[in-house]
Amino acid sequence: MKSFGWISKSICCVVLIAGLVIGGGCFGDVGFLGLQDYQRDLLVGGLAAAALLSTDGDGTTTGEPEPGAPGARGADGSEGPAGADGAPGEPGAQGEAGPAGPQGPAGPRGAEGPEGPVGPAGAAGSSGSNGVDGVAFFDIFIDDFFTILANPDGQITLPSGLVEISEPAMGVPSGKDGATGPIAFRVAIPATYSSSHDVTMRLFFYRTGPFVEGCFLMTLDALRLRAGEDVAAYGNHIWIRPDDSAKDAARASATALLLGDEDPSGVGYVIDVPINSASGLGGSALQVADLLAFELATALLEDDLIPLPCHDGGRFQILGVEFFEGTAGSASVTGATVLGTVPNACCDDSGSDSDE
Repeated sequence: MKSFGWISKSICCVVLIAGLVIGGGCFGDVGFLGLQDYQRDLLVGGLAAAALLSTDGDGTTTGEPEPGAPGARGADGSEGPAGADGAPGEPGAQGEAGPAGPQGPAGPRGAEGPEGPVGPAGAAGSSGSNGVDGVAFFDIFIDDFFTILANPDGQITLPSGLVEISEPAMGVPSGKDGATGPIAFRVAIPATYSSSHDVTMRLFFYRTGPFVEGCFLMTLDALRLRAGEDVAAYGNHIWIRPDDSAKDAARASATALLLGDEDPSGVGYVIDVPINSASGLGGSALQVADLLAFELATALLEDDLIPLPCHDGGRFQILGVEFFEGTAGSASVTGATVLGTVPNACCDDSGSDSDE
């Protein structure tokens, strides 16, 4: 009986130590197990059985209970507050450029900048312009004339309003010696001339004075001086009869010159004579640096071995002579009639002046 009681006490102590839920110790006899509460007996008995199963009789544990299956995941809790920003990372690689946007409106004009340096000279342009196919034609105006001292018409004045222009004239012969006042001038062929081209002499006259019976007829002669040669005649001796288209107007207005009118008036004459073609002076081919001298004079015709001047009572005052180049075959006589042989009379065959 004592041994049983010790065993009971031992078991009781083991149960109490393992349970830790019993408030008292295991220092009494077996009578301590006589609890009145049925549930407490069950608890003690269950704990004792558990302790017995977990020991091998000497108080050591023989094995751990196997863990049960994991329970289901509980619901997520609410999101916590955001943490502080971390340090910035390294910049990423440059992305591809996007498409260009539309051009914006033009901005206001900027301030004028300083003038830049002068650029180099451009290439020379082609010659311009009184030529053909880029070839420059020469054009020379002469206003320097020569005459004899006995020429009374050298003092004829062209009224221009502010200045007086005095040039020699042809027409009425001198009362002293009968000279008809020849007029001379000269020209040089320039370096731009092409040897195959025509050269025309253009005469400018101012016709004044009364008109009486008779007709005006002038002669033209020329000389040429060429390098390495002596002076020689150039072309033919020709007679030039100005057209009568302006004669009536000149007669009506120019009479006042002899009557002392302070404002005499006259009529202009323009005559073209080619100098190196058969239709005009008939001179031979020209070349650069030829120097030509010309003489105009009132024509003298024989009448019973007495030379008679072909004049009409007025004066042809020379104002200028122009020499100009043209293409071959382009020159022609204008404003006059050119005669290659001596005429029989001063007036032409029409006799338009015989009844004046």
